[in-house]
Amino acid sequence: AARAAAGLLAEGWCKEALGDVAAAEACWSEVIERHAASGALVPALVARGDLRLRRGAAAAGLADATRAIAAPDVPEALGSQATLVAALCEGAEGRHAEAAARLAALAAARPDAPDADRVLLELGIAQARAGDAAVAERTLDGRRTRFPRSPRVAEAWRETGESRFAAADWQGAADAYGEVVRTTRGDDAAAAPRHEQALHKLAWTFTMRDDPGAAGAFAAQLAAHPRGACAADGRVMLGDALFRAGRAEEALPVLEEALADAAAISSPDLEALAVVRAAGCEVELGDGERALARRDAWWPRSGAAEVSARSRALARFTRAEALHRAGRLDVALAAFRGLADEAISGGEGAAAGAEGGARARVKEGEV
Repeated sequence: AARAAAGLLAEGWCKEALGDVAAAEACWSEVIERHAASGALVPALVARGDLRLRRGAAAAGLADATRAIAAPDVPEALGSQATLVAALCEGAEGRHAEAAARLAALAAARPDAPDADRVLLELGIAQARAGDAAVAERTLDGRRTRFPRSPRVAEAWRETGESRFAAADWQGAADAYGEVVRTTRGDDAAAAPRHEQALHKLAWTFTMRDDPGAAGAFAAQLAAHPRGACAADGRVMLGDALFRAGRAEEALPVLEEALADAAAISSPDLEALAVVRAAGCEVELGDGERALARRDAWWPRSGAAEVSARSRALARFTRAEALHRAGRLDVALAAFRGLADEAISGGEGAAAGAEGGARARVKEGEV
């Protein structure tokens, strides 16, 4: 029976290596259900728990890992693996504080374990996602000091960048994303997605600071990854940056390229931004009727409910500008006045902020 259990355990690992995860899980399930008294039980529980986590069944994975941890006479290394799987399952379920506590205990109990690098990385991630940004940064900084040549160094910098970005530390986030770019290669198939994402988020830090370098940063992302997963969003943001820099003639073809594959844009608000900026470019270039047609063709297709109040207010402002440029002054005047009044009264126009309301009032005066 012991040899049969060991054989099933090994067969499961082979099946997993060959990509047949369903067969692998079946092998480990047979060990767990039919050979619970064998020494293969705990390895099978850990393996199945990890596989279930990766297949999106975190609750089932946690149950396996918890059972493995509770088993008698578990070897220390195997117990650590089970604890790591349990913490990752808790994180996948949004229980980040529990995951962080479990990982902190593991890191303290086995500071020199072979997987200490991975444990500290996952601890920093869990702490950041639990809202302990400062603690997470100390954890990840300490990890980089201990493991300066870790193959996971870029992943740690990415997490630091995400934590700083969430805290509106734009320069700090830019520094971290820059380290990801520095420590990964865009032409390496495995590293390319991380490299592209870091370039994209680095460019976003320029946008968030209203830095004129945003256009160059998004252009650099697209030059390195013209067909990557972030390319459509990068084109929208490049077009936005060019438009805000007064370069409407350059911005318009970039935005039109993004809108030609609108399904690849990651959110309704970014699609709204692309449409509004493209229409804004047309206004700047003197074609108010075309701008009006573009905006009005998009609005019913998109559906106002799918975008934020700020995007709707921006779309209304652009429509008013298009009406003004097209010479339809009475309608434009009413549109600007409505936005300006709402900025004061708290209607939808207020989502554009005090500056947006002031711009609408200025445009009302111009009309």
